[in-house]
Amino acid sequence: MRTHMMKIILPVMGLLLLCGICAAEPVSPGTISTAIDRSALAGEQKAALSKQASAAIGAGIPAEDVAVIIRRGLSKNTDARALEEALGAATTARKKGLPVRPVLDRIEQGLAKGVPPGRISAATKQLVVKLSSADALVDDLGRSGLKAREQREKGTAVHTVARALEKSIPEDAIRKIGQKILARGASLSRFAATVDTMAFFVETGMSVAQASGLVHKAIDKGYSENEMFMMQKEMSDMMRDKSSMNDIRKNMEIMMSSGAMGRGMGGSSSSSSNPGMGSHGMGGSGMGGMSGMGGMGGMGGHRH
Repeated sequence: MRTHMMKIILPVMGLLLLCGICAAEPVSPGTISTAIDRSALAGEQKAALSKQASAAIGAGIPAEDVAVIIRRGLSKNTDARALEEALGAATTARKKGLPVRPVLDRIEQGLAKGVPPGRISAATKQLVVKLSSADALVDDLGRSGLKAREQREKGTAVHTVARALEKSIPEDAIRKIGQKILARGASLSRFAATVDTMAFFVETGMSVAQASGLVHKAIDKGYSENEMFMMQKEMSDMMRDKSSMNDIRKNMEIMMSSGAMGRGMGGSSSSSSNPGMGSHGMGGSGMGGMSGMGGMGGMGGHRH
């Protein structure tokens, strides 16, 4: 009888526990303050960090993200001042109307990977500067007629341009892509995919001039967003085959001229892949901003 009752009670207890987890309240500012108060920080540091956390939440930064940043920072004994500066950069981005998710992801993932706090703070501030420049550039193109079809397209474009700027791609080179896209009557999302592809080429070792030449040729051929991303896939495949960058560039040009892009060369299996995923995650969840960490070492890198 007792065994039978236990078989009934245990599943019920599990269900109640699950319901309790599902009904858990979201993180509150009070929870964050408690975590700071219980830390080993000095009194003045606690007060300053609490003030910055409140300012971030007041500006519209999700309390859950503020909590993650503070918990990770405190668990790794991160310098309180560096945490303040990182949260301050995110708050600045939010107040300026810039995409804030890439900034938060940069901070959170940097802390998770144990990147020194000073480097996280510096890279985060740099990202906000690049996002500001990118926002101005995209707005300028928008005034010229390169409009977003939906709101999220602008954020994607701004983030993509910011990453390209972090790769030392000149604003003028990016602007020329926008003007050419505009002249062909294409969308802002096509512009973002093209800039994303150019940034990928540069990050993997091409010169800005070589990368620019390839994407301009792709624009002339009317490549879609998927075809832009397919170029990244083809290049990635060739790099895995240990081809030299010069050979890769020549092969890419041959494939584009012959219409073979997406069918593969030299044993590439690209035709079976999904072309809708860019190197920076344009087609999925990779827009968090960890590619192009701007001097943060192991935090960078693309996903394929």
